[in-house]
Amino acid sequence: MRNQLIVVPLRFGSIAGLLTVGLFLALYFLDANPLIEARIVDLVLIPLFLFFGLKDFRDYRNGGIMHYWQGMTVGVILYLLMACVSSLWIVTFLELVDPQLLADYISNRQELLEGSKAQVIDQMGEQTYLESRAELQRITAFDLAIDDFLKKSIIGLMLTIMISIILRKRPK
Repeated sequence: MRNQLIVVPLRFGSIAGLLTVGLFLALYFLDANPLIEARIVDLVLIPLFLFFGLKDFRDYRNGGIMHYWQGMTVGVILYLLMACVSSLWIVTFLELVDPQLLADYISNRQELLEGSKAQVIDQMGEQTYLESRAELQRITAFDLAIDDFLKKSIIGLMLTIMISIILRKRPK
């Protein structure tokens, strides 16, 4: 049983991570900025892989039984592996393959900030607006990779808690 607590999430997490890399490349070759567009994909991929990974563990690897702690273990390993693969890919791609993509991302974010300049100044003050502009200039590939990792992890944790509760089955 313990072996399956590791094998199942490694398999599903690796596949999910590779799929995020594939979708990143697909968006890149379709001339979309995957640093912006891929965020939406996370909201679909993470729950799908968590659900099917936990269901696979419960139904096919553990005799139809899954305790909450087992679901949490499988889910956490799965989404952390997916987040690691995705984050490592982002930093590698931005550093070695296409550093211009990072510059395009920063430019896009600056345009968004400029477009909402009046609102930001009204709601948060001019100092906050100026600090936000300055921070945009300091963004690195590592910053985006950490951001990607943290967002996937937070989404993954929340979904793992819910899906583990829904799919748990105790012995009769």
